[in-house]
Amino acid sequence: MVTGSAWRKSNLRQIRMSLGRYLAILAIVALGIGFFAGLKAAQPSMMRTGEGYLRETNFYDYRLISTLGLTAEDVTAFSEQAGVAAAEGGFSADFTAEADERELTLKALTLPQQVNMPKLIGGRMPERAGECLADADRFSEEDLGATLRVTKTAPADAFTVEELTVVGLCESPLYLGVDRGTTSLGGGSLNGFVLLPAESFAPDYFTEIYLTLTDTAGTELYSDAYGDAANAMSAPLQELLEARAQLRYDSIVDEARAQLADAQAEYDKGEATYRSERAAAEEELAEAKQALENGAAQLSASRTQLAEAEKTIEQSKAELEAGQKQYDDGLAAFTTAKADTEAQLAAAQATIDENRKPLDDAMAQINDSGILVQHEALESKANQLSERLAQAEEGSAEYLLCKELYDAAELELRKFEETEAYQGYLQLVDGLAQIDSAQAELNQKRTEAEAALSEQQALLDESKAKLDAGRQAIADGERELADGKAAVASAQQQLADGQAEYDAGYAEAQERFAEAEAELNDAKKQLDDAQVEVEKLEHPSVYLLDRSTNSGYVSFRNDTSIVDQVAKVFPLFFFAVAALVCMTTMTRMIDEQRTQIGTLKALGYSDGRIAGRYMAYSGSAALLGCIFGFAVGTWLFPLVIWGGYSILYDFAPLQYVFKPLLAVISLLAAMACSMGVTYLTCRSELRRMPAALMRPKTPKAGKRILLERVPFLWNRFSFLYKVSIRNIVRYKKRLIMMLLGIGGCTALIITGLGLRDTISTVVDDQFEGVTHYDIAVTFSVPMDEAKQTAFREQFPEMQHCVFAHSGSFEAYGGRDISNVTILATSDADITSLISLHDGDRQIAYPQSGAVIDRHLADSQGLKVGDTLSLRVSDARTVEVPVTDICDNYVYHYAFVTAETYESLFGEDCEYATAFVQSDDDPYALGARLSDASRVAAVTVTDALREMVDNTMKSLDAIVALVVISACALALVVLFNLCNISITERIREIATVKVLGFYTSETLTYVFREIILLTVLGALVGIPAGKALHHYVISEIRIDLVSFNIHVAPLSYALAFGITIVLGGLVCLLLVRKINRVPMAESLKSVE
Repeated sequence: MVTGSAWRKSNLRQIRMSLGRYLAILAIVALGIGFFAGLKAAQPSMMRTGEGYLRETNFYDYRLISTLGLTAEDVTAFSEQAGVAAAEGGFSADFTAEADERELTLKALTLPQQVNMPKLIGGRMPERAGECLADADRFSEEDLGATLRVTKTAPADAFTVEELTVVGLCESPLYLGVDRGTTSLGGGSLNGFVLLPAESFAPDYFTEIYLTLTDTAGTELYSDAYGDAANAMSAPLQELLEARAQLRYDSIVDEARAQLADAQAEYDKGEATYRSERAAAEEELAEAKQALENGAAQLSASRTQLAEAEKTIEQSKAELEAGQKQYDDGLAAFTTAKADTEAQLAAAQATIDENRKPLDDAMAQINDSGILVQHEALESKANQLSERLAQAEEGSAEYLLCKELYDAAELELRKFEETEAYQGYLQLVDGLAQIDSAQAELNQKRTEAEAALSEQQALLDESKAKLDAGRQAIADGERELADGKAAVASAQQQLADGQAEYDAGYAEAQERFAEAEAELNDAKKQLDDAQVEVEKLEHPSVYLLDRSTNSGYVSFRNDTSIVDQVAKVFPLFFFAVAALVCMTTMTRMIDEQRTQIGTLKALGYSDGRIAGRYMAYSGSAALLGCIFGFAVGTWLFPLVIWGGYSILYDFAPLQYVFKPLLAVISLLAAMACSMGVTYLTCRSELRRMPAALMRPKTPKAGKRILLERVPFLWNRFSFLYKVSIRNIVRYKKRLIMMLLGIGGCTALIITGLGLRDTISTVVDDQFEGVTHYDIAVTFSVPMDEAKQTAFREQFPEMQHCVFAHSGSFEAYGGRDISNVTILATSDADITSLISLHDGDRQIAYPQSGAVIDRHLADSQGLKVGDTLSLRVSDARTVEVPVTDICDNYVYHYAFVTAETYESLFGEDCEYATAFVQSDDDPYALGARLSDASRVAAVTVTDALREMVDNTMKSLDAIVALVVISACALALVVLFNLCNISITERIREIATVKVLGFYTSETLTYVFREIILLTVLGALVGIPAGKALHHYVISEIRIDLVSFNIHVAPLSYALAFGITIVLGGLVCLLLVRKINRVPMAESLKSVE
């Protein structure tokens, strides 16, 4: 018997001689342990990271809320409570703000000093009112110094400032994830948070108090120890909270009553003042009204006088018109007569002038002839002689001479006068005399006519003067009338102005009276209402909320639990494949060395010593693989998964956790997969006698394979293909191991890719296949039909608007307790917004019973015809009949009609929720809806979709690890199995080379079988992968999310292709081994 040292050398030599096989076991165990330990270590590391961050920031254990608010005295009372480590009050308010042309909806929180401490990421801490820390996940370094202009707050008047300046960026433990919650402002979703100094808030009370407990310090996150420690404080804290709320209630009531008394006194004083001022105003109005009435009477008398004067003027105008007519007629007659007279006189004058002209011409001729001069001279001579005769004494000589001369002169004159010329002259003189007579007569007539015409003209002028005087009198009357009218109009205007002023004053007085009375009535009503409210003021509702009400805290637990769920399922299959490969490897190794085993037994080595040799071989490889896999897995897997979860949680660097128990379990698993399998394999061989072991196994008798019985196929294959097919089918054990190993790896790859397919479609499955509404609106009061109609008319841009009742209950009775939302409505249009279907089968909205989602049915173990148990209160449960089961992937729902709800729950179905679909931008419409009356909250579906999508994306890291690990395992398994196969066929390969096969032909001869087995294994792995994927997904239970279990055709193709590619890669790695087969030595070996 060899010594221990020689034995160890023999074992080491065995390792060196089969190093590839040894490393394959090491690699397979390392992959299995790395995958198992890495996934198992990921969740504790994530939990430790979260726990460290929450401990560092002093995350609250309880959040206290009272509907009447909380005071600084309440904070002091809780801080002095036994078991409370710290208590801090805070105020919170939602608000909208404008920043650099962005409209933001944010939550403002009081900057804490003890609890929920922020982690400063950049900038500095606020130092005065108006400065703030901004959400580091929503703001960047570029926003430092930016101004947020507050546009609206809820509650109103929440701030003492109108602008906030961002001076720093921070993270808050209140927001572990990316979800920032919902609000009644803006589009219904918060864009982030800001932390403000207390002096930035206007109210003098707190909206909440945060507590940390002494007994929870040092407990693990989400552990039972933490839950027990927190629950132990629930009762005393609830009692103290109720007591403090009662004190605040009493204080508010007493203060309200004191204010009511002051208000009543002020009301009485105001009422007395009102009565006095009203009496004075009414008296002043009465005097003004009397003055208006007197002015109206005077105005009426003036109007009468004006009417009489206007009548007189009209009469005068009529008389004037008549006189004017007479004047016009007389003037016309006068003008006509004057014209006629002037015409007659002109005609007569023309006749006289016509007759005078020839006489004048003749007289001119006579004058020119000198006859008249001669006559005048003769007549002058006679006249002179007559004068001398008269002067001479009658009888005297002179007398007689004169007489004779006179007579002679007279005779001569008579003779001259008797001449024809002179007679013509006399006729001319007579004619001229007649003409002069006619002219004189004409002149007389002209004078008379002119006198008559002058008289008539005077009469006409007198009439005209009278008419002008009358016209002037009328004009003066009209002017006086106009002045009178103007005066009346002025008086009328003054009266109207006075009346208007009176009316305005009266109206104003009445309005003031009405306003005063309304104010008094309002004040009285407010007093009465306040009195009633004070009397009816309900005791405040108080809420003692633990960490489970914080969405980030709960989401962190749910999201990290996915890793734990995956860690419970996947490693089992990795270990199964690893154990299978180890068993194959060691079985082949023991088969190869059965002669050595027989020799050792013949030399006297015990079965245990011989088995120990092979167990040490596989165990040492497994131990090294376990150490390497555990070290790399527990480092790499948590790091990669945490990096993937950074989409949701990026609040702290990863803190690793080393669990000795996990190391022990990993070691035991590695030993079980290696040494355990090796022991079982050795035990069957060691039962044989040494002689039997030392003889080679009898080769299997050759026989026809099934394919040979199909000649039309078999005859089409070449000789080498037939050899390859016979080799594959002949060694059934090797075939089965290859198919199981390769198929298992393909199945793992399909499961990893299918996990990606299933997870990546959750968002589309839910928000495109089930939920079709854009916005969910929550109302502060139930909406009756009138309010529903008014709401629809207010927003005509809504294509669909379905009102429903929504209530949350706990479902129990199955393996889990689930939160279920009951959705009740009788609006048939609900099916346009929520699609009820089971696969391709459409489900009608239930008229009785309820349609529940499949995830809820599975968790509660329900089927159609069963009843869903819902806990309404601690003392009451409602059984809801299940009429059908539908697909739904986010949250749990039960759909019923309003009538069913009322009959089951025994209460009215109050519609306080509406589902809205519109072509408008949902965020813009949501902002408008949030401003509507009675709207309490608006939730945009896209925001929920984004939150779920981010959660699903955080699983990409896990999927990537699964796929990469599966591919690595497939590569190792393929390499190991193929390596073993080639090792077993060394003589066959050497024989082929000796027969003169070229290198390429030899490689083709060997690799043909490997590729065929890889293809067959991959084909076997496809249905196995589908089944494995279904099992894995069904074992990953997340309460709020379910999955549409499916694998995309592309994933099957990828898995198949990856397996074939890995098979080809393995062939390339084994080329060198085949080329190095020593033909001579192999042919000399004896089996």
